[in-house]
Amino acid sequence: MVIFSPARRVRDNTTKHTLQNVLEVPEVVINMVDYDMVQQTSLASCEFAKGTNEFIKAGFTEEKATLVKPPMVKESKVKLECKVLEVKPLGTEGGAGNLVICEVLCMHIDESILDADPSTTARAVK
Repeated sequence: MVIFSPARRVRDNTTKHTLQNVLEVPEVVINMVDYDMVQQTSLASCEFAKGTNEFIKAGFTEEKATLVKPPMVKESKVKLECKVLEVKPLGTEGGAGNLVICEVLCMHIDESILDADPSTTARAVK
């Protein structure tokens, strides 16, 4: 299970495209961001007109998901394909969040980030 919370805009109390998309198609892909992707990811969060391809604006590559309709970010090293179970509004005022509760159906992990040495993993966890 994973949860994220797209908030209402404070300045005009409207909802963001992320929430609108979830309500239209109750499926999401959560793409983990590493340091090399931070600037591009920030570009994808800019306010674009509905229908604008944020993959193109941010310079990412769309990759077809295996179980859900929304595409994955090819450059992401960990991707979670999810089914949306519930959207729980946390208020109606500007800034209020909406809990999007999802079931993870499939996880894609780039083998380049895996390490077969358990002692390395243990050190990273400490």
